[in-house]
Amino acid sequence: MDDDGVPDARTLIVKGVDGRGWAFASQRSSRKGAQLSGQPVAALDFWWQPVMRAVRMRGAVQPATRAESDADFAARSPAARAGVDPADWALWRIIPTRVEFWQGSPDRRHTRVVYTSDAGRWAHSASIE
Repeated sequence: MDDDGVPDARTLIVKGVDGRGWAFASQRSSRKGAQLSGQPVAALDFWWQPVMRAVRMRGAVQPATRAESDADFAARSPAARAGVDPADWALWRIIPTRVEFWQGSPDRRHTRVVYTSDAGRWAHSASIE
C-alpha cells in the first residue's frame, strides 16, 4: 500500500516457499521496501490460463534474517548485484492468512475453495459461483 492507503502491485520472483511463508527479495530503499516498512502486508496472485486455475493469497510480511538476505544477495548474478548495496538487500516472507484456489468452468460455475488462518488454525470453505 502506498502512503494514501491505495493498494499497489509488483512483479516479483518467488524465491522459495516453505513452512515460514513465500519468500521474495528487493532493496529496502526501494518504493516496495518503503511500502512494506509502513504497511507490512501483501498479496500474491497466480493465473494459469490453459487450465483456468488461479491461486490468490494474502497475509503479513516479515523480514527474513540478515544471513538469509545476505545469502539471497550472494546468489544473484554479478550483473544483478551491480550497483546494489548488500546491506540494502532484504529477503521478506509473506505469511499467508488467506489462500484461495479458484477453478474456472466453461459454464461459468466456477469453484472457489478458501482457506483462512486464525492464530495458526486453518479453516476452509468452498462454493460454486
